[in-house]
Amino acid sequence: MGTGRSASGRFVRRFGAALLVCAGLLAPVVGAPDTVGAQAPASTAPFTLTVSPAVQSLPPGGQAEFLVEVAPVGTFSGPVALTVTKSDGSLLPAGITGTLSPVSVTPGTPSRLTIKAASTYAGEANLGLQVKGVNGVNVVTAPAEAVVTTALVPICTVSITGTVRSTASGNPPVEGVTVSTVASPVRTATTGVDGRYTITGVSLGPNNAPVLSAVVRASKNPPALNKIGSFWTASATTNLVCGRTSTIDYQLVPVQSAQLGGKVIEGVLGPGNIVQPKLPEVPIPAATAKAFTVATPIVQTASATTGSDGRYRFRDTTTSTDGIQPGINNTTVDYRITLDSPTTQPVRQRYWKSEVTRTGVGPGPTVLEAPPALLVRQCTTAVTGTVVDSLTSAPVSGASVRVSFSRAGVSDSVTVTTEPSGVYSVPAVLFGLNNVPGPLTVRVSRTGYTTQTITTADASCGGTLTVPVSFVAEPSVEPPDIPTDVVFGAVTGRVLDESTGLPKAGVTVTASTCSLVPTVCVPVATGADGRYLLSQVPFELPAPTTTTTTTATTVPPVPSATVTISGTLDGFWPGSAQVTVRSGQTTTAPDLLVLAELKAKVSGQVTDRGTAGSATGPGLAGATVSVPLARCATSSAAGAPCTTPAAPIPPATVPAAGSYSIDDVPLGTRNAPTNRTVTATKFGYWSKSETFEARADREEVVDLGL
Repeated sequence: MGTGRSASGRFVRRFGAALLVCAGLLAPVVGAPDTVGAQAPASTAPFTLTVSPAVQSLPPGGQAEFLVEVAPVGTFSGPVALTVTKSDGSLLPAGITGTLSPVSVTPGTPSRLTIKAASTYAGEANLGLQVKGVNGVNVVTAPAEAVVTTALVPICTVSITGTVRSTASGNPPVEGVTVSTVASPVRTATTGVDGRYTITGVSLGPNNAPVLSAVVRASKNPPALNKIGSFWTASATTNLVCGRTSTIDYQLVPVQSAQLGGKVIEGVLGPGNIVQPKLPEVPIPAATAKAFTVATPIVQTASATTGSDGRYRFRDTTTSTDGIQPGINNTTVDYRITLDSPTTQPVRQRYWKSEVTRTGVGPGPTVLEAPPALLVRQCTTAVTGTVVDSLTSAPVSGASVRVSFSRAGVSDSVTVTTEPSGVYSVPAVLFGLNNVPGPLTVRVSRTGYTTQTITTADASCGGTLTVPVSFVAEPSVEPPDIPTDVVFGAVTGRVLDESTGLPKAGVTVTASTCSLVPTVCVPVATGADGRYLLSQVPFELPAPTTTTTTTATTVPPVPSATVTISGTLDGFWPGSAQVTVRSGQTTTAPDLLVLAELKAKVSGQVTDRGTAGSATGPGLAGATVSVPLARCATSSAAGAPCTTPAAPIPPATVPAAGSYSIDDVPLGTRNAPTNRTVTATKFGYWSKSETFEARADREEVVDLGL
């Protein structure tokens, strides 16, 4: 290593063949093989070593980062061990530390070199560095320089450029593609007719530290959901280094259509409760079909309606062309298709829903056929009986009788009232998915009697079940009326004060679904540790679905639903979070954050502008000043404390000096600044209103001339 002055007179430092200028940033420096001792000759080195940028600045007590990259020569792929020393091979001076992460790399995997200077460091300001890479007998070195200075380091931004082409025949350039960085702050560019783009002003890390594997995304129309006629979004990564422009070229795959259809026919319940086709085959016209992808990162849906022959074919609703979307980059994907009754059919005279799966749906002109969907027409049973007093055998009139079932993800219920004779009659109620025989639940209740729940024998199509009820006439606590399609889970969590991060006691916590069974799901208050437990959070079972295949039906997952948990406390903005509640399980919700409500203040002077409307005038006594939604006001010329409660608008009577002051002006949501209007009125004068920005951190002064 040598030193000297350049032709321009600037101080320079030389490292072998590399020239490093301390006054600016140079391009990355590629090291040469070190052939000292028993090391391999330079001509046989299987890799090169690069450190970039060539120069980084750091303050005492700070740090600077470099990117160390290994490139293969030929087919080299082995690991390279890295070390850092001074440029002469000696150890780094006291107060300077160098860390490589990782310390061993392979081609294509960079290492981050971090140089730190102690706050008391007072050694040489221009510190020459050397990074050494070792693989067996092969040793390659590369230089760099760290400048320890108290001067401010200029912010360095970089550019990303490249070309976007289509994978279609001839790889034509694609115009109008949005190419953007993902990390904040996002930087964006749009390709021109030649498919080229350049993103400028891309930020690096603190103190211009390199950014490894920065994600850059290219997408075109629409960015949120790919449709036929657009392109699949592509992402790539690059290492961002000060002084170096990154190049990323993309090849976008045009979204192609897949063809998918099928047929819907009537089914009947056969031996072993297996659904079989009805013979001769009966197509179901006007049935609805909805397809959605299964187990992919995207959710693509399509709808269709069967024709008179019971057949359907999915169409893309965006382009009005036949076909639906395949998997990402036109790969094959599995579609699940839900089939349902024509929407015009009355309740309990419809078909049971069914579901089929078509695997391997990929692009192409051939219509792929989904398995035939077998829909079983619903049938009902009747339930009747008499409710009598268990002691007197007298009929009980006015009793509520609820007949219901809930199995395999489907349910039905009918509620009737007993006649004066005690007789009740349910003419039609469903009893099982695809008409599989099963029991019903009869629940009878009336004030002054103990509620009874009876499980019937298995019901069947067109049958009648007779269920007599003998009521026990004694005082009882009425159990809550819980619908059969409602299940419960538990939610636990804690509430924090957003401004302090500490637990908040006394916050009322409830669930958005408590209204389903309010007598069971009751709000709770947080304890001193801010914690709560909602032990009975109800939610409705999802809509019934089943899969019609030649194999057995799979066991459905544990029922779950998304529920909003809210925490409220007087004088605080509420906190809320969504959580997935599962039947019979306890779920921990995200922390609820409540925020103390702050208020703004407005004050000023009301003046008499006279009949000519002069710009200024004397203070006007006896005027009233108000701000909508303000809870209290003061009118003392000396600014006495606000002591007069009012709702919703307390006027402030202006004293002789014409001054006014209104406290407790509400802010926006969660104390955000917002615009409010202050109005002054007085009999015989035109009123005056002014809009001001209500903020918690300052008092607004608004003068009003009448």
